[in-house]
Amino acid sequence: SELCRQIASFKPSRLIVMDSSEYNLYQIEGHLQEEYPDLDLVSVVGDAGRESLVRRVFEEHSPDYVFHAAAYKHVPLMEYNPWAATYNNLKVTRTLCNISSECGVKRFV
Repeated sequence: SELCRQIASFKPSRLIVMDSSEYNLYQIEGHLQEEYPDLDLVSVVGDAGRESLVRRVFEEHSPDYVFHAAAYKHVPLMEYNPWAATYNNLKVTRTLCNISSECGVKRFV
């Protein structure tokens, strides 16, 4: 959510926020609408590892910049959940990188 707030402060023409958690997305959306009422905000509930969903979002919105912040960061917890960590931190990142490249994204962070 902090990354979204920082990006919104630069007044992008559109901000697309994707999260697999409906509640988290609802919270981010509420904060952004309150702080940046003129922001063109698109909220997508979904798994960024679902290639078909990511392709549809990219085809519909043609993003110029992609900020991928979905990686799991709590190493001790992920040591007990290696399959989830591998899927999220590797597969999702690879999917986003590949589609970003194919769709001509200017910058992937």
